[in-house]
Amino acid sequence: MFLFKSLSLKLKNLRIIIPKRDLLTLVFVWFILGLIFVSYPFLTRNIDLKIKDTKIEVKSRYLKDSFKTDILLVSIDSETLSDTAYKWPWPQEHWAKIIGDIKAKGKPKAIILDIYFQDSKTEATSKNFIKAIKEQNNTGLVAIYEENETIYGKQIQVAPPIKEIDEVAAFTGISQQPIDEDGKIRTLILREGRIGYNHVALEVLKTCKIPISNASAFLNMQTPVAMLDFPVTCRGLNQVSIKDLNDDERNYEFLKDRIVIIGATANVLHDYHQTPFGLISGPEIICNTIESIGNGHIQLIDDSIYNRIIYYLAGVLIVLFFYSDLFKQNSKQVLIIWLMFPIFLFFYSFLPNKHPPIEVTWLGYTITAALFVTMIRIIELSNIREQLAEASICSDFQKGLFPNKGLKDESGICCHGTCIPYQNAGGDYYDFFKLKNGNIFYILCDVSGHGISASMITTVVKSLVVIETANDDFNLDQLFNRINFAVLNITKRKKMVTIVGGIINTTNYEVSIYSAGHIPAIHKLTDGYREIPLPAYPLGIYSTAKLKKAQTVIKLNKFEKLFLYSDGIVEARDWNNEELGFDLFYEEINNLPNTANSEECISLLLKRLKEHTKGRNFVDDVSLLVVSYSYKDTNKETKESA
Repeated sequence: MFLFKSLSLKLKNLRIIIPKRDLLTLVFVWFILGLIFVSYPFLTRNIDLKIKDTKIEVKSRYLKDSFKTDILLVSIDSETLSDTAYKWPWPQEHWAKIIGDIKAKGKPKAIILDIYFQDSKTEATSKNFIKAIKEQNNTGLVAIYEENETIYGKQIQVAPPIKEIDEVAAFTGISQQPIDEDGKIRTLILREGRIGYNHVALEVLKTCKIPISNASAFLNMQTPVAMLDFPVTCRGLNQVSIKDLNDDERNYEFLKDRIVIIGATANVLHDYHQTPFGLISGPEIICNTIESIGNGHIQLIDDSIYNRIIYYLAGVLIVLFFYSDLFKQNSKQVLIIWLMFPIFLFFYSFLPNKHPPIEVTWLGYTITAALFVTMIRIIELSNIREQLAEASICSDFQKGLFPNKGLKDESGICCHGTCIPYQNAGGDYYDFFKLKNGNIFYILCDVSGHGISASMITTVVKSLVVIETANDDFNLDQLFNRINFAVLNITKRKKMVTIVGGIINTTNYEVSIYSAGHIPAIHKLTDGYREIPLPAYPLGIYSTAKLKKAQTVIKLNKFEKLFLYSDGIVEARDWNNEELGFDLFYEEINNLPNTANSEECISLLLKRLKEHTKGRNFVDDVSLLVVSYSYKDTNKETKESA
């Protein structure tokens, strides 16, 4: 359970998020899909046939040929049929002569007669043919059988060679290749235990005393079926016709110490079969079978329900392994593995002695991965909804940190600000209000980063501002020190804060400006502007003893303004990724009407900022605070003097 601690926690969360009925429905669908694909092999048959075709081609073309005995096909082609005085099928007397010539002149290691010598009412058994077969002592015959459905079940009908011929033959075997649904031959029956016959290829190898690799894997099976490779077809078949032997006796030299297969290849005899390599004659299939078994590249076919369950569960376990705590457990990783998995399974399929149903493993992985991705996606969507809800609550809370409206003092000082968070909750904060002594306090800060973590720091700054400004001995230097101490100890130097703030004297209109690492303030005059750079360290980086702050004092004359802003304004980008920049921002400030109040200035600047971005979202929090001196309430002064 240790490796699946994270997954188990997610599943527990899933039980809380979705109803138990829906969770059981997902598991039920997963189980039913797996049961269907395991229980009904025909659903995946086409995929399996494509895999077999690819494997057969790779094995036939590229696997090392370890078979040490040459194979030769002595064909009965169309020219041979037309050159012979006998009509097909040839009489046994003619076959006796062919066998005798091959023995005397060719001296092969073994012969397979891929010709059916079953009982015939029109031909008596030839003593000369029996004698030739017996004297050859290494000639084998082919038996045929059929499996038919009857009212009593499946019945096997065997047609062995004529009894007298079969008794003197060195061996008799079957040459049976099942035909798949698409009409192609890809497999062979190694032995048919119900009738006591092995494949003729096994018999000829046994006669030649050639060892068969992995024979123990199938000799005790009732009806073992194996994949059929085609190495002879790919490499090129050694072939000579009976006509060639008759025309030139020197061709008999090709038969010496070889396994010779004699069979019909003439088109009119219709002994051709469809394979992954096209139409191939029956004798050529026997040649491929002998070399496939002799090479030891035998893979049995086992499509039993038990085997399919094992490989399906293997796919399920692989998914569980990749969802363990050893891996990242993300959907991209699962998708990449899903795409690469068939390649791995294909190369794995060459290893076992039995051709594995790898398509079932891939389906097991696919269905299980889809289930896990769906469940985890539900959890992720639930977490996203929860985060969005929390961010919305945080945004509403943060809005309470800012003043509800602008400040218009009877002295003629006007303060107005705005903040547009990059996300629902931002790291910018501004404030202004009157102190007990009648002066006006203002502040603007920018916390590094965005989102909820940054907004938490702004809450700390707001709290310290409220606490410190309530003291009778309030001063800005102490406020900055307290903020620095709090941020440094809370974030451990993972966050920093730049601040600009001060106090406006409502009597003489002097404005003190304190800065800790913030960008320059702008003092707009009636005939231009001036930048007020106050280089210093941000708060939250150094201890109070090492803290460096900057301060200055300016005087606001009538219609003059002080602009404080965050770097989100100058970093605002259009679709060409061009920033607004300081120069253009300063120019826009300079172009503002002298008679415009603080609120109007903010409105005009934001309009120009949006024109620059052309609808693109801001890349950082955008905050702007404007202090202006534009009027004086003379009516109140008159009342007070009266």
